[in-house]
Amino acid sequence: MNLEQVWSMPTGDIVYTLAGDDECGDGWLKAVTDYVRNNNLSMIDRFCIYGDYRCQYPNGDSLVFRNNALNTKIDSLRLANRNKIGNRSVCSSIEVLRQFSRVSMGRSHIAESAQARQFQLFSDRDYYIPVVGNVYHVGVGVSSHLSLNDRLDRLGIRQYTKEVLLKLGAQIPRKDLFFFDYCSARVRFKFNHELFSLLQMIKYRVLSFDFRIDILKFGYKKKLFSILRRLPHKRPLHFVV
Repeated sequence: MNLEQVWSMPTGDIVYTLAGDDECGDGWLKAVTDYVRNNNLSMIDRFCIYGDYRCQYPNGDSLVFRNNALNTKIDSLRLANRNKIGNRSVCSSIEVLRQFSRVSMGRSHIAESAQARQFQLFSDRDYYIPVVGNVYHVGVGVSSHLSLNDRLDRLGIRQYTKEVLLKLGAQIPRKDLFFFDYCSARVRFKFNHELFSLLQMIKYRVLSFDFRIDILKFGYKKKLFSILRRLPHKRPLHFVV
């Protein structure tokens, strides 16, 4: 709710939104300013500008997630719903923020995704700059120390996001609706390890398969990074995915 209260406060032309436990990437704000000027972006248009984000580990390892999937012609809302882009930091024209609706209904983290998806829903144009826009320090934020009950409470995030988007008038393809169900089933299986949850997960993954999107950011580099991090290594690992 605190986040939603500040949506009406900005008075400038461009608003920079940063996740609460992240820091701004070096040179990011200058890169955005230069991009806006060099491309003569109009402040009366509804647009968003994305950069990359970096996960920084205490031992010096780092993983940079590139948002270059935005260079495709696929709608940014579809990309975000399928975890192909992230917006832990995003610069948007003030006109995008003015379209936002309060959707938390008194909830906290369960509404975060529904709040963030409004950037993609209300933006008419999306731009990508290959510069790190934000840095997340892994293992330092609050989410890394959640209790089991708190983690179980997050089971409803995906379904709540889907409900909110539909109420706000989003046109979500049928396959993407199934992807929401797949993500929810996957989380349930992670916690209960029941056969029914596993079968649901498989079912919805098949129904949600979309080759054009699923081939993007396949994730093998991220999995390799995760494996190598668990092995003894003297020099820090630096991966870009």
